[in-house]
Amino acid sequence: MAGGQGKDGSPLEIRDCSGSAAQKWTFASDGTIRAFGLCMDAAGASTSNGTVVQLANCNGGPAQQFRLNFRQDLTSVLADKCVDVKDQRTANGTRLQLWDCAGTDNQKWSKK
Repeated sequence: MAGGQGKDGSPLEIRDCSGSAAQKWTFASDGTIRAFGLCMDAAGASTSNGTVVQLANCNGGPAQQFRLNFRQDLTSVLADKCVDVKDQRTANGTRLQLWDCAGTDNQKWSKK
């Protein structure tokens, strides 16, 4: 879910599941993950640990390419890092970031 509710540059964060439209994401055939007509994006096309995962206008570039693998890791193709819930927190509003894949629960994702 986006803290800014669908604006370009809004950092992504976790929220309790509600089934709302804000929690519905589409895995597009071009490798992007979309919501609100925008794409999941590694801010600044950075590959560093701690890079903010945000919404951005879709351009299909490398910073917007993500893959969900068989281990349930959502990885940035550009950075070869996992989408990670910061500091392994579980509270609503905790931001997403890129981090080295460690196999921890805060890096596990699924499609439903």
